Amino acid sequence: MIEPMQRLDEGALRVLVPRVLAGLVRRGEDFDAAEDALQEALLEALRVWPEHPPRDPRAWLTTVATRRLVDARRSDVARHRREEATHAEPRPVATEDVDDTLLLPPAEERDQATTFEASAENDLQAKSPPSDRVFNTVMMRFLLSVGTVGKIHANP
Repeated sequence: MIEPMQRLDEGALRVLVPRVLAGLVRRGEDFDAAEDALQEALLEALRVWPEHPPRDPRAWLTTVATRRLVDARRSDVARHRREEATHAEPRPVATEDVDDTLLLPPAEERDQATTFEASAENDLQAKSPPSDRVFNTVMMRFLLSVGTVGKIHANP
């Protein structure tokens, strides 16, 4: 067993890396995946070891690399499931019998609505404390846009 590392020793890491990689491959892991996981474990070691050196660096690297392999495998399985679910969904069918044209009111009505929205927002901002102004702006934009959409649909 290697003594706890007081600082990162490049020579010790050069000795550990091939051993850890060989151990992962002996367990049946794909060489490329094991190498990627070990590189991620080394990055984690660079982050963690200076403040919390492990008692057994080889075991620590092996454990972290194994966990990275498991995470990668789970991520791949989840991605494949999502892809299969997306592929299995029926494709939307174009329908010709539905008119989805957006009808806008005449330009004069749109200009009046914009003027009303601006004046309502200014009145609200003038009466509100500074802490509420952002919230009020967002709410006014939302509420007025909903109202404007309602006007548009009400006047075909």
